[in-house]
Amino acid sequence: MGDGTPTGRRRSFPRLRLRPTTRRLWTIAGVAWLESLDPRSHRRLLIDRRLCRRRHAAEKFERVDRILLGIAREEPGGRLLITRPGIGHVAAVGLRAALDPIGRFKDGDHAAAYLGLVPTTRPSGTKAYHGRIAKVGAPQIRGLLTQSRQRVARRPILLGAFYRELPRRKPPQAAIMALARKLVTIADLMLKHDEPCRDAQPMLTDRKFTKLQRKRRPKERGKPRPAEGLTAVYDGVDLPETTGPDALPTGERRMLLDKDVMRYVEELRPADEAVRRTGPVDQI
Repeated sequence: MGDGTPTGRRRSFPRLRLRPTTRRLWTIAGVAWLESLDPRSHRRLLIDRRLCRRRHAAEKFERVDRILLGIAREEPGGRLLITRPGIGHVAAVGLRAALDPIGRFKDGDHAAAYLGLVPTTRPSGTKAYHGRIAKVGAPQIRGLLTQSRQRVARRPILLGAFYRELPRRKPPQAAIMALARKLVTIADLMLKHDEPCRDAQPMLTDRKFTKLQRKRRPKERGKPRPAEGLTAVYDGVDLPETTGPDALPTGERRMLLDKDVMRYVEELRPADEAVRRTGPVDQI
């Protein structure tokens, strides 16, 4: 605002002349400032009522989050999707529920169309005009997928390279929708083939499952294991093995080379790379 009023102050307390010390009111620092106000003030009743509502809503969200954590931990499909960079336990559970049962869609394009991530088409004579996305299906899933952009854009993975090239030929919002559609097609293939992500970062993936286990069982405070490779991480959480770089189809290998991420994918499997260089070890 032009008068320097912090965001959310007037909408939260329109009749109170508050001067918060933070830029945003409903943050940890802002709530701490509200709780530190003079309890004898006539404004205290309104402030306490808002804070009570906020605490009640936070408790509800915490209960729902614990339920989702339990589903993601026990559901095999959810555990597979969590390995994909940019997808947390909430998005994994929601996307798994949207694509259930596995195999009902012919391919990933049909799954993306079901979730409304395809452009609308308006034919006129011999021409066809493409507009905005269809926006059918569950809008919550689309919202969760679009939030993955912040994580994927910075990663040196194939999907990150795909997204970084989109703004050169697409508007920003169209690039985000294209990334969400690509995530749906990849998730559909992961569930059909029962295979986790092939280019996930081992340390970050291990941290995901360690955090998931900690939240599900707060009494267990295990430290993250030092990830020696993607295969070791997946073995530690009982996930199936992924296809190695040497066993990939020719088209996929060519794509990895064109996007300059083949070396990164090979570095994710140090044990396999050592065997490939030195040769297999004879077992007695």
